[in-house]
Amino acid sequence: MKKFVINSLLFLLAGAAWGQNYIKRTAEEPVYDVEVIVFGHNLTQPSADSIQQATVFDQQQTVDINFISADEDWPTIKMPPDKQAGESAQSPNNPDVSQEASQEAAQKSTWQVPLNEQPVIYEVLVWYLKSRQLIGSVVNLLDNNPKYKPLIRQLWRQPTTPFNKPLYVKVNSAQSPPLTDPATSENTTQAWPDSKDFLAQPIEIQDFQVAGQVALSQGRFIHLHTKFNYYRINQNQEVLIYGSKQQRQIKLDQWQYFDHPQFGVLVKVTPVKAEELL
Repeated sequence: MKKFVINSLLFLLAGAAWGQNYIKRTAEEPVYDVEVIVFGHNLTQPSADSIQQATVFDQQQTVDINFISADEDWPTIKMPPDKQAGESAQSPNNPDVSQEASQEAAQKSTWQVPLNEQPVIYEVLVWYLKSRQLIGSVVNLLDNNPKYKPLIRQLWRQPTTPFNKPLYVKVNSAQSPPLTDPATSENTTQAWPDSKDFLAQPIEIQDFQVAGQVALSQGRFIHLHTKFNYYRINQNQEVLIYGSKQQRQIKLDQWQYFDHPQFGVLVKVTPVKAEELL
């Protein structure tokens, strides 16, 4: 029975597989790079009986995005076939292109699309991981301050998702604690199981471990939604669970700070127009 419960917990935390794919965008329509940095506060931890263990957020409905395999061909943007053919025909390496044609092309470069003409539709690659390296100026600032401990930096590309049903991306440490109980599951969160037998299961939890999820949504405005669990181990080797669930309207190209007494989450959303990828 215990083996079945553990296997069920591992399945719950696994989340949904989510591969990269293309979406249609005009030259001016953006996709978004989402950069998340999680850091801990270097604080002495209390005893487990002196705090209330936080709610553990279920990650069953989150998506787990990955790097593009080196042996796969996934260009960041694909032009329409008719546009590709046109550019190939006008290539300087094409011997059939005359000087007159080159001059005509130069004149057309200043020409604007008429209002009644349909814009060019590109296919832009989204839902892929760009970096998990713990580097950069913000990470360096945190690392140079003895009060803080940088833990995770994750960068990926995505479109916005519906505000009333945002799609969460998993942001976890290398190992994530499967501490959700399928028997008490409600919506997307579970109460902390009040069971010594459950805690006694052979599940390894590391100090400063993070299990989080971030969603980027758009209704009338663009919002960020965050759910994070943060795990510490005190001097008595007791596991302490902290949690934070926040949501806010954001400004693009600016760091957003989601605060908690024990840890912090920084998120920056950068719009990337299709024309910038050409």
